[in-house]
This record gives sequence, C-alpha cells and structure tokens, in this order.
Amino acid sequence: MDDRPPVPPEEKPHLIPLDAVLAILFSISLVLLTLSSEFLMESHELWEIICFLLPAVVILGVRQSFGAVLTRVERPASEFPAAIFLVLSAALLGLGLSGITDNIFDLSELSKELEKEIRSYGFFRQVIIFAVLPAVCEEALFRGVILNSLKSMGKWTAITLTAALFTVFHGSVELFLPIFIVSFALSVMAYGRGGLLLAAVCHFIHNFLNLLLMKWVEGDASMAAAIVMTAAGAALTAVSLLVFRKVRRDDAETKI
Repeated sequence: MDDRPPVPPEEKPHLIPLDAVLAILFSISLVLLTLSSEFLMESHELWEIICFLLPAVVILGVRQSFGAVLTRVERPASEFPAAIFLVLSAALLGLGLSGITDNIFDLSELSKELEKEIRSYGFFRQVIIFAVLPAVCEEALFRGVILNSLKSMGKWTAITLTAALFTVFHGSVELFLPIFIVSFALSVMAYGRGGLLLAAVCHFIHNFLNLLLMKWVEGDASMAAAIVMTAAGAALTAVSLLVFRKVRRDDAETKI
C-alpha cells in the first residue's frame, strides 16, 4: 500500500485565447500612449513597466489568476543548467544570423546607433534597463499571460505564436530571426508547470551577457565568423533542446 500523501491537482490559470488578444491590444494602446509623451519616451524603465508589466498585472488581476501563474514559477534546480545551455545556444545561433544579416544588408550603422544609445548609460543602469526589467516585465506579459492564454491551441502553436508576438513587439525587421530564436527557446522552457521563473532567469542571463559582449568586444563579425557561429549555434541549439527535453521528462517521471 502506498502511504504517500496524494498530490494536489495543479492549479491552472483561468486564461483563454481572448485574454492574449486583450493583453496585446492593451499593450499596443499603452505603447502608442507612451510614444505621445516625451517624458515616457526618454524613460526606458517606465516604458517596460507601463507597456509590458501593467497589461500583465491587469489581465491576471481581472482573471484572478495571480496565484495560478505565480505558483508555477517553481522548477527543479536540475532544469536550470539545461535551460541556461539552451538559451546560450540559441543566443549564439542568433548572433551568427545577426552577423550574416549585417554583412548582407550592411546594417553596421544601425547597430552602431543602437550600441551608442545603450552605451550612453552607465553599466549599472544598462543592467537594470536592458536585463532586469525585460526579464521581469516582458516575461510577465509574454510567458505569464500570452503563452498561458494560448495553451488551449496546442503546445507548439502556443509556443510559436508567443515567440512571434514577442519578436514583433521588439520592432526590428533586421533582427527578427535572432530575436525569434531566443524567444522560442524561452517559450519552450516556460511551457509547463513552473517555467516562468526559468524563462525570466534565462532572459536576464541572455541580455546581461549581450551587455558584457558589447562592453568588451569592438567591431562587427566577418561573414566567415558569422557563418561559423550560425553553424555552431544551430548544432548546439538542437543538442540543448534534446537535453532540456530529457531533463524535464526525467524530472516528471521522478514525481510519479
């Protein structure tokens, strides 16, 4: 006879696809409102909080789904190494594709303008604006609300749509593929019980490492280097997806 106490049923967020639509429309309206204010335009911190965190808080509050989403942030420690491996592999693939795009379309000036804007802040503020806040605010909206809202459409549909919406909101045609790849990896690790914290931590690590690269590495990658990074990133991403899937499956089996 099994004397172990019964496992309580998992509480699921009371979210439906309509909530994803409402969250997107709410966020877009706040983006437009922010664009009309010079003060808000100059504050990246308020931009993240107002345009991404606020819609998530409102939708979760209206749906009374705070508990269901927040209690899903506990993932076994065994998943973190595999998740970090996955997001770093995806980031390498994204960097390679970005380098290829830069070389084909000569986007060096655009990259330099973006780097110039980021470098205009002190490093501590760079970390807050471009690593901490995106990891909290963007994950709350895209993986906390939108991904959970789309789950009734099927796992891979929800993951792909969430990754695509995340990429579109970043507004960069040139960097669409690199951003989509990283967003897809974050959505994969966030899908299932407790993935929100995992995705937020990996989102922070990815952005923080990009800031370090910008601080330490000068100049653009050559086409040859970009091709090598893309090939290595693709191979590592495929391997890391398999590793992450195995770790998550093994963890699920130990709980049965």
